Amino acid sequence: MTVRDQQDLSKPASSESVYRDWGRLPPISRPLMQGDVFTGIALPDYDDDEQPPYIQIVMHPCNMDIAGGRLRKRIVVSPVNSTTRLGDSAWLSRKKAMPLPSLLGAGKGDFLTDLTERISVRSSSLDLSHRVAALSDDGILLLQQRLIMCDTRLAAKLSALHEENRSVFAETELQEEWLDIALDGVPEGLLNSTRISAGEEFQDWLDQEIVLETPSEADAEPAEATKTTRRATLKTVSSHSSLRRDMYREARFRYKS
Repeated sequence: MTVRDQQDLSKPASSESVYRDWGRLPPISRPLMQGDVFTGIALPDYDDDEQPPYIQIVMHPCNMDIAGGRLRKRIVVSPVNSTTRLGDSAWLSRKKAMPLPSLLGAGKGDFLTDLTERISVRSSSLDLSHRVAALSDDGILLLQQRLIMCDTRLAAKLSALHEENRSVFAETELQEEWLDIALDGVPEGLLNSTRISAGEEFQDWLDQEIVLETPSEADAEPAEATKTTRRATLKTVSSHSSLRRDMYREARFRYKS
């Protein structure tokens, strides 16, 4: 986390730091995530002349999944519209919106997400080929902070939000790396179906039971064995490196052997 806690709402170090792939389309291996921006999505109950050019997912990722990587039927989004140039003051003054400066890259226009309007759209309509931007971890934290401010008038500390989201960010990174391996060399016509099936396989792997050995305090005593799941170990930062090694080993065995 590079953004700092403030007395009020926080602001990013730069426009670029808000996004994961600034000025470039996010890869198809990037799982659907809070903060993703899409084009070409028609919002229900909006007249034709009211349809925004973009929409942004505002639903927390833990609420988007039912189980095993399967998405809910509907995902909550908010409309994104163009605005005049956003300066630093917008991060403090626009308390009911998420600033998206230079959304598509340097000099390509500034946008605002209206957080007072939240609409459910079918998850099947969120085709990743229509995703134009994904937020960085810092960008997601800024969005969450502003959602809380919009609903409660509370300026939540980014450090507290980051602590709660550590395992979510780690899981997203692991799934993207798993999918990078699974999709390597796959024909274009099979990319989407392979992405879906490989994503479900990753979630199944994450939910598998494993046995952890915890060293005993007395050297002479045998290590204690504890049953858990890989998903549960995501909550422990010190386990992330070993989990990543296991993930690479398993993904290469499944898709490259």
